[in-house]
Amino acid sequence: MRNLTLPAFHAVAAVLALTGCQPSKSDTVAVKYAWARLSPVPDRPAALYFTLTGANQTDRLVGIDSAVVQRIELHESMGGGAHAMAGMKPLSGVDVPANGSALFQPGGNHAMLFGVDPAITPGTAIPLRFRFASGKAVESEAKTVATGQDAPGV
Repeated sequence: MRNLTLPAFHAVAAVLALTGCQPSKSDTVAVKYAWARLSPVPDRPAALYFTLTGANQTDRLVGIDSAVVQRIELHESMGGGAHAMAGMKPLSGVDVPANGSALFQPGGNHAMLFGVDPAITPGTAIPLRFRFASGKAVESEAKTVATGQDAPGV
């Protein structure tokens, strides 16, 4: 075995240190920018928006739960067109591509929160548990705003 000179040793050590410090791709989807627009009418659903950032393999969001919400449904907004009313349809799940993202935003995919605890008011966080087809779950919180307010700086 050959002995390394000190400069060569430092070069090898630097390469090993750099490769060890590289961020690795996650094996779990990340939830970012979660926020909810509360309804001005008591007992009416709130709307939830967020971004899912894909892991190193494709996964599928299949549900969301919360201790302060009775039921959460995934929905897709349907454009109204010139002579049709806008509406929404339920989704059984949403794919999150590997190393990609899935957006849930006004006018697109979103989640409806039915039976929100009355203690939840604008500025209160909503705890959430996102469930995936892989069996993994991710916990997050959504910031809340009142109807008519802009999305929070999430």
